[in-house]
Amino acid sequence: GIPILEAFACKCPVLLSNTSSFPEVAGEAGLYFDPENIESIQDAIKKIITNEKARKELISAGSIKLKEYSWEKTAAQTKLIYESVL
Repeated sequence: GIPILEAFACKCPVLLSNTSSFPEVAGEAGLYFDPENIESIQDAIKKIITNEKARKELISAGSIKLKEYSWEKTAAQTKLIYESVL
């Protein structure tokens, strides 16, 4: 998930496989494709290249989504987990 967040921080639109934990991390801020379907991959690439509105919307959504993640939140959540098991 870190590369996705790095892309959001760099104001890049993000194309992602619709598998793994990618949808969990990126939510609606990513443009998804089926990694086993070449047309799905092509369509996603074409959309991001040719559709400026979609590109800008993804970049904006990525900036918003990025705010959900921080080292402070991660540390606080990790601390809560440790406290609950000790």
